[in-house]
Amino acid sequence: MSKRIPAVDRRINEIKLEDRRVRIIGVVVESKPGMCILDDGSGSIKVRTSRELYVGKLIRVIGQVSIRTNGEIEIDAELIQNMDKLKFDLYKQVYDLRKKFKNIQSKHVEEG
Repeated sequence: MSKRIPAVDRRINEIKLEDRRVRIIGVVVESKPGMCILDDGSGSIKVRTSRELYVGKLIRVIGQVSIRTNGEIEIDAELIQNMDKLKFDLYKQVYDLRKKFKNIQSKHVEEG
């Protein structure tokens, strides 16, 4: 049995071409059969999904990063979770603080 590559937490504007799997949280701003557009305040991204999603819903998507022929980055959803009870503004603040802490921590290790 092969082991899955861990999904990394990302804001939409931080997704890199080398990311294989990501975890993102955002609001559905557009929904059509087979896809939705998710926005987290830092940017928006197309998410391919077989589920019907409703505009205005806060969701977490875990999925594979895909690069289309036009260079556009998309997410192929593996898992979608309802996050309506999450205090999204507080989540974004904590995310930013964790990122700053990791940066400070890595600088101390490099200076070591």
